[in-house]
Amino acid sequence: MIKESLYFQYDGVNSSDFNIVNVTVDGNMYNEPFLANRTIKEFTVIGRDKPYFSRVVRDPLSFSINFAFEDIWDDELISNIKQWLNVNYYKPLRFSEDEDKIYYAMCVDSPSITHNGLKEGYVTLNFRCDSPYAYSPEIMTNWYDTSIQNNLTLDNLGDVEIYPQLYITKVGDGDLAINNTSSGSSMQFTNLLDQEELYITCEKTYIETSIPNFYRYDSFNEDWLKLVYGQNNIQIIGNCKVKFQYEYKYL
Repeated sequence: MIKESLYFQYDGVNSSDFNIVNVTVDGNMYNEPFLANRTIKEFTVIGRDKPYFSRVVRDPLSFSINFAFEDIWDDELISNIKQWLNVNYYKPLRFSEDEDKIYYAMCVDSPSITHNGLKEGYVTLNFRCDSPYAYSPEIMTNWYDTSIQNNLTLDNLGDVEIYPQLYITKVGDGDLAINNTSSGSSMQFTNLLDQEELYITCEKTYIETSIPNFYRYDSFNEDWLKLVYGQNNIQIIGNCKVKFQYEYKYL
């Protein structure tokens, strides 16, 4: 949890380097986000009182923290902290009680400092994340050689489905299919070339090939590999070497 963590790390720098700790100042109970805010999108038509459901929109996660100075501060320390937090893009944020969860966040609104006039006090920060989720550290599998093993298992230990990145080296000319029998997704490519290298990011629906000035979208069935919650049984048809890269997503 966020509020019960004494220390945090932001953009690779530990809060302990500045002699500051995460504190709660508004009572004995911790108040922190349980789920990101969701909004229902729907539309109405004349003659129908009940609206039609369209979709759910999930807002990026946001939360506030307070950090207190363990010692009396000086102007140099305040300046260093401001420079540390003054980033222009989302940076990884971790908390000491759950270091395996990563929030990609940056400070928004107007951070404020509360003090007693004797250079003692605490700072309130509002963080906004780039998505409704926290993430695990990046996971990279070993290379799988389908001439030795063409059935494998990938575990998704997060809370929601994820779309991995794939690195593929084709062995021999021909077609290739990567089937997830647990989700029903089946990535299929036709007419790949021997030793052709593919980089695929399923979440961003992007394919890159090592063949210069060539695009592989016309050779692809546009079914992006999806890993559902739990165990995913992967079956690969066609000779290649492949490895997978992904992060779990936590609600």
